[in-house]
Amino acid sequence: MNSTAFGSTDNEESMKIEAHPMTGRDHILRRLQELLQAGGDPQGFDLESWLDGWLLAPHVELNGRRPCDVMDTEDGLEHVVRLLERMGGGLPA
Repeated sequence: MNSTAFGSTDNEESMKIEAHPMTGRDHILRRLQELLQAGGDPQGFDLESWLDGWLLAPHVELNGRRPCDVMDTEDGLEHVVRLLERMGGGLPA
């Protein structure tokens, strides 16, 4: 089992992350890196592991769906990015 910031996930869940278009995950990762740098870029924070766990966790703003399940369209990806930006700005997400 793989361990993430949200607990354990099995290999099947990890493979779902890898199966999604890398451009979407990469886009989100780049945006998160920008947000972290603007906020001081905390040392020792494993952003990629956190992101992978977050993408697998159901979210109320997505009607209980997981971000990885909605980011396969351009609109879904933008919704996920906006959600993360709101979280980074301290707004409820």
